[in-house]
Amino acid sequence: MTPSTAPSALPTTLPPAAHPPRGVTVDHVPVPAPEPDPRPDAEPRPPSPRGRGDAEPPPRPSGARPSDVHPVEVDVVADIVRTLGFWPRGSLALRIRRRRRPFAVLRVDLPAAPDPGTAGDPVSVPAADSDAVLQLAGTLTGLLSRLTGVARVDFVYFAPSPSSAGPSTEPLPRRNRRRRPRHPTASAGELLTTLAAGLDAAGFSIGELLEVSGDVVRRFEPGSWRGDAPRPPRTGEAVTLPELLTGPTRQTDADTPGQAPSTRSAPPPDLHRGAFVPLSHIPDELTSAALAALGLPAEDQERAEVDPMRALQLWCSALDPAAGLPTEIGAIRLAWPLRRRLLRDLVLMQCAWGLDGAVRALAESLDGSDARAGSVFSTFLGAADDAPRDQTLRRSVEVLRRIAECVPPSLAASPLVMLAWLEWCRGRGTVAAAYLDDCLAADPACSLAHLFRQILDQGLVPQWLD
Repeated sequence: MTPSTAPSALPTTLPPAAHPPRGVTVDHVPVPAPEPDPRPDAEPRPPSPRGRGDAEPPPRPSGARPSDVHPVEVDVVADIVRTLGFWPRGSLALRIRRRRRPFAVLRVDLPAAPDPGTAGDPVSVPAADSDAVLQLAGTLTGLLSRLTGVARVDFVYFAPSPSSAGPSTEPLPRRNRRRRPRHPTASAGELLTTLAAGLDAAGFSIGELLEVSGDVVRRFEPGSWRGDAPRPPRTGEAVTLPELLTGPTRQTDADTPGQAPSTRSAPPPDLHRGAFVPLSHIPDELTSAALAALGLPAEDQERAEVDPMRALQLWCSALDPAAGLPTEIGAIRLAWPLRRRLLRDLVLMQCAWGLDGAVRALAESLDGSDARAGSVFSTFLGAADDAPRDQTLRRSVEVLRRIAECVPPSLAASPLVMLAWLEWCRGRGTVAAAYLDDCLAADPACSLAHLFRQILDQGLVPQWLD
């Protein structure tokens, strides 16, 4: 058995989740770097213990209430939207406040359930007593149980479209005239109270229950869902969201994390914070010219042997921060070894932990030990003593994005699934899911992508983030 044909240390499946959710992402707010003190010889300030990843707010004016300065409804919605980088329409988002840790955002796509009272309009939420909602309550309990130090959970339901802000004015079909359509706010309130009651019974502390529809947010009165016989939810006064959150640069409900927003702000997009930045693929003519210059076929039909150490040395040079981004020829040269599962896994460890991580993974693969008990598999699941360095991840993401933009579709799956895993390492679950969708579009049979999809759907987070 030659090194390049040795089996990968990563398996292709995980045990199924007890309640497999649909469209789950977990995003963590990065711990802010200590701000420099202008005083000479002053020690760096530690990160804020508030756990929000933001700087401390300025002092409130004398006699001002918290809601006069920063309404709690706006605060919760702003935290979620800024963490995700887009508006999660038709989704349920949870802001998870944690003890002495930055908060996290858990987003779940809600199951579609047309309301007969709206003549088949698919914007209504599922009934609170439906099997889908009861299963979702169990899913949320399981996902939150995997996080450490959960102190309080805020619920926000984002309506699918601004048109759902009020009841339908269209005449009902004859068969539905006896059933009056419910206001979407009432349906959302029943959904939120059912989920909140389930988490409260599991021992979690419940914070705000909010519904965002259009440019307003409504708060359900606290305590209306507690008790053996929860009362119907009561809504507070609607609060208009600031233009900073609802301005023309936000993504509309027609946009998705994997697509370019309808309008862009003036500053260039940040690859390392905020929403997913779509790839800018080079013209096919340049890709074909690069393949021809290297003497490589556009389709990988004959798998020639590749020296693992030479491939790792090539990647070591490419990941050097002093080097620029690879050219079209250089990008394809780097992507070519990734066709082999073993080499892809070794480079993946190298992108996170440097050349030493790749060498350790190579030794384990050649050892022939049980993959599930090995360090590579556990590391892929996020179980590692040392977290990857942020600068290493940033450089690896930039290089892999350049490669994904230059290679033909036959070589795109490996760099895209590697990008997904590296973003997951940084706590950017939504961005990881976007890269994963692109990977499966390029190669629906990519086994590592299907394995990683199970990791995302089960709400697993890296140990160093927890």
